[in-house]
Order: sequence, then structure tokens, then C-alpha cells
Amino acid sequence: YESLNKEKYTSASFQIYTDSYNIAKKIYADDSASSDEVSYAVSDLQNKYLALVFRGDKTELIDILNRAKEINCSKYTPKSIEELNAAFDTAYEVYKNKDAIQSSIDQAVSLVKDKIDSLILQANFDELWEAIQKVKQVNPKLYNKASINDLKTKYDAACKVFNNRNSTQSDVNIILADLQIAYNGLTEIGDIDGLIALLQEIKDLKWFLYSADGIKELKAQYDSAVELLNNDFANSNDVETMILLLIGMKNRLSQRTDKVGLYEYLLKCEKIDLSDKKTSTVKPFNEAYSQAYKTLYDLDAGEEIVAKSMAELQTAENGLKKAGLAWWVILLIVLGGVIIIGIIIWFLS
Repeated sequence: YESLNKEKYTSASFQIYTDSYNIAKKIYADDSASSDEVSYAVSDLQNKYLALVFRGDKTELIDILNRAKEINCSKYTPKSIEELNAAFDTAYEVYKNKDAIQSSIDQAVSLVKDKIDSLILQANFDELWEAIQKVKQVNPKLYNKASINDLKTKYDAACKVFNNRNSTQSDVNIILADLQIAYNGLTEIGDIDGLIALLQEIKDLKWFLYSADGIKELKAQYDSAVELLNNDFANSNDVETMILLLIGMKNRLSQRTDKVGLYEYLLKCEKIDLSDKKTSTVKPFNEAYSQAYKTLYDLDAGEEIVAKSMAELQTAENGLKKAGLAWWVILLIVLGGVIIIGIIIWFLS
């Protein structure tokens, strides 16, 4: 016992051995001790000696902890550094435990070493940042919706990767490639404002003044142009082609002189004051006026029908007569005159 170096053993196991030693020492000094007591003391002391637990060698643990301290944390992702710090704290507790056994020390060394080996280098975000700024300068009005929507999806994903400091270089490279592909895939929409303005011009046309075939053809193309505006995949060629088609059809429209004449006559009739006209003449005029407008808006109305509506409206206008005074109004006037004359005669007499 005296020759043992107790620093080599754990405190608990050496204390147990010490207690057994002290008991054996007392029995040894007791001359009245029986042989059984002596045998038990010897056996127990031997067992406690064999049960002594060696303290572990911390040399490798100290080395790995020092290695961890020298790591430049700014080079690695926050998450991997957090994991290393947690492993370091666990291993340092083992280091502070003077009774730590070799298996615990080996486990701590392995834990820290694994986290060092698992450190993830922080990605280089420079190119991704430049690509994000480039995308932010894109004017979405210049490109079709499909390519803009695709670019927006990739842009949002790129911002998410950029804002995540735990992103790996692989994450950055993948999203950067996706963003560049989406940017290069932008499809120009062409003169979309010109198409919208042209459609408004066509919409404002007095379509009823033109020949039926030309208007129907233009309307069909107009509807196709509206569909094109709502087509997410439309490109500049589609838009330019549509503009040329619409302009060509618009320029080929021919006005019907009979419809123009009827329209101008209707505008003239709108200004007629019907308040002083006989009801019996106003009613046929209104009927002829309404029928003339129906004829005007009927693209398939032929020249004969237009001429008939014009003639009927002219006849109705010429038939308008001013309303005369009612009989009772005339009677009141006469009576009023008689009364006034009577008053004058009375006054003079």
C-alpha cells in the first residue's frame, strides 16, 4: 500500500482500497484475531487492490482541445461551429474531472475530433450576391409572365440561400446556376404597350359604320390579341406579328356611306326638341328613331334596309307638328278678354 502512487487511481476506487487496507491493518495488529478474520482481510484487500481503477491519460485530450481552440471560427458555418463548441464543452468537463477514466477520455477525444472533421467551410457568396443584384434590375414589363415567374421563384430561393449563413458552397453553386439559367431564359415580350394602345383604338372604333366582313374579321383578331395579352408564354415575335395583323385589318376597313349618312342623320335627330310637338306625331318619330338605331347597329343590314330606315325617319321627322292650344285654354283666354273689356268700359263710363 505504501508503495502505491495513489495519483494513478481514481479517488473512489483508491478510497475503497484504503478502507480495506485500514481494516486489514487493525486485524494484523490484533493478536486475538482469528484465522478466519485474517483470511477474510487478506482476501478483501487483494480484491480491492485488483479493483483499483486507473485514471485515464489525458495527453491526447489536451492536444485535441488545443487544436479546437486554434480553429478560426469565421471560416466555417455557424451551425458546424456550434456543434464543435458543444463537443468542446463536453470534452472539457471530462478534462476537468481528475478521476476520468480512459474510456471517457477516448470518447471525448473522438467526439471533438469528429466535430473538427465535420466542420463546413462557409460558402463564398460574392457571385451569388452579384447575380441577385443583377436580377433586381430586371424590368418585368419587358418579359413574358412565364419567364418572369420562373426568375422570381429562383430569385426567392437564391435570397433564402444567401441569407442562410449555414449554406454550403454546394448550395450556393446550385442556386447560382439555377438563377443564371432563369435570367438567361428571360423572354422579351416586345411592344406590349403598343399592342394595348392599338387594341384601345380598335375598341373605340364606331364599328357599326364599317362593312360586316371587315369588322367581323377584325373582331376575331382582336379577341385573339386579348388572349395573347393573357398568355404567360407570349414572346416579342407573337406580339409584333399580332400588331401587324391588327394594323393591316384596321387599315383595310371600309366605311359604308349609307351607314355614315344614317348615323349623321340620327345625330341631327337627337337635337330635335320634342317638348312642343304633338304627341300623335312624336310617337311615330320615336319608333322610327329606335328602328333606325337598330338598323345602324345591325352589321348584316343591307343597303335597302338602311335606306328604308332613313326614309321612315325622315318621314317621321317631317310629320312632326307643333301642339296647338287646348280648347279650354282658348276659352279661358276669350273669357279673360271679355272680362277685361267689361272692366275698361265700366271704368270709362
